[in-house]
Amino acid sequence: MPRRSSSSARADAKNSSPRPAVTARKAAPKGAKKPAKQPLIAMDELSEWMEGLLPQAVIVRKPSGAMYQAGTRIFAFTRPDGVAMKLPEERIAKLVESREDASFLVMGTRTMREWVMFRYAGPGDYRKDSKLFEEAMKFVAALKK
Repeated sequence: MPRRSSSSARADAKNSSPRPAVTARKAAPKGAKKPAKQPLIAMDELSEWMEGLLPQAVIVRKPSGAMYQAGTRIFAFTRPDGVAMKLPEERIAKLVESREDASFLVMGTRTMREWVMFRYAGPGDYRKDSKLFEEAMKFVAALKK
């Protein structure tokens, strides 16, 4: 009986495999973005509240969130999981030590020393920080140009 070549034996083994064939997945189109995170903070609700709390604040709404400004300088902005505020570095260090929902803001690999990030547990939790929003606005307004 003639011997089979090893390549034909492998082909027979492949065809008799009990595993189902793997189908190729469609690759995501180039430039496709990840689906946006559902924000925990309702941007419109926060902006309306901010208008009542600090009527002199300028509110800039974007599809990704909102920025709150004193003149042309940003003192707070929304993130999908909370709000970032600009405060003095010493004040931020105390907040980070004393509050579980506070941390330094990290953008990429850089830790922003004058920005604190508050990750709220619920949509209306930012209301407890009205004094901090006011403090952030005053801090930014007092910075030298």
